[in-house]
Amino acid sequence: METQSPSGVSFRKLDSAKSEIRLLELQAAENIEEPPVCRIVNVALTDKTEYVAISCLSAETEQEPVFINNKRILVPAALGQVLRHVRAVFLDPTVRLDRSRSPGQGKEKKGPPSWLVQALKHVKSIFPESPRGRFDEAGEGPLLVWLEPFCVDRRNAQETAQQLTHMAMVYRSAQIVVGWLGLKTELTDVALDVLQQVEAVFPPHFGEPEDKLLHPENYSPQHEWLRKLEHLWEFGTDGVYYSALQDFSARPLFHRTWLIDEIATARYPAFLIGDRIVSWKQVIVLNRMLEEISNESAVFPAGLRPVAQSWPLGTIYTMLKHYEERKRKENQEDQRNSALKQYERRKRNEQAAQVAGAGALAYSEMKEKARKGSVAASSSDAGS
Repeated sequence: METQSPSGVSFRKLDSAKSEIRLLELQAAENIEEPPVCRIVNVALTDKTEYVAISCLSAETEQEPVFINNKRILVPAALGQVLRHVRAVFLDPTVRLDRSRSPGQGKEKKGPPSWLVQALKHVKSIFPESPRGRFDEAGEGPLLVWLEPFCVDRRNAQETAQQLTHMAMVYRSAQIVVGWLGLKTELTDVALDVLQQVEAVFPPHFGEPEDKLLHPENYSPQHEWLRKLEHLWEFGTDGVYYSALQDFSARPLFHRTWLIDEIATARYPAFLIGDRIVSWKQVIVLNRMLEEISNESAVFPAGLRPVAQSWPLGTIYTMLKHYEERKRKENQEDQRNSALKQYERRKRNEQAAQVAGAGALAYSEMKEKARKGSVAASSSDAGS
């Protein structure tokens, strides 16, 4: 049975017994400007179901064309934009995932950053089987994507009633959840370069228990690590770095608590701005730095302290901090499971050793009995 949304998108009813969700099969394209072409498929959600989930605001009146199930429909521009850029990042091998320059380097970094490699180390398994049996590294084949306006039937009362629970399940099960920040501006690359610079010098154990006692030079008022970033505030609020970070932090998604809350439930949350991916860690590190320079500092100018205190990144810091806490608990659980496996392996080895020892003892006793029997037989023969 199919229903049709006001936009003309047709939905096939989900089979709750199979824990089905809808996904978009997004086709590759020659360039980023081509309208997205995709079809909606019902897929049973299992541990082997791999896809990219997208969180996106779409309130604007401007529209873009999208081809869904061989039908051209007009959708809010943000939806078309995010599909085009997700397609470019994940399907187009000519689009580099990270085009920024590293601090102090004159050449572009080649290839994706290490955090993204780790997050997407199985990225090719996100692509469904092609007619030739596997995803073609040249960029052919569809990408499985979950995007709420195309994957939830809002005309179905049951789906609408279960939407929050359904979305939480979808985000937790996705390989990566991407929050769409919007198109790039002329300041975007500068802002993302700043995020990378801050992440590169940020003390690795900052804020952890006992770290302040071990490394007081990293905390207020000393802030020795900030000396590598002094060029960022050299021109104060008139500088390009201030304007770039202001442009980045003003993105509407950062000011929607409920959207950030959704992203924070993911295995690996990230953000997409144009064709550039930003990790959750980079945003958290930026916020931690801004919090720290709100305090007395021998490096950061006192006159700029109120500016640091006014940055509107508290929402994202709070929500993504929950993600860090969950990952910490998961790591503890992994450690417990590893310890349990080691214990079980040791017990098996001990049992095997006991069995082997018992076997060796039995064999030794058997040999001894055979020897004694042989001696007795020899004595008997001699007596005869």
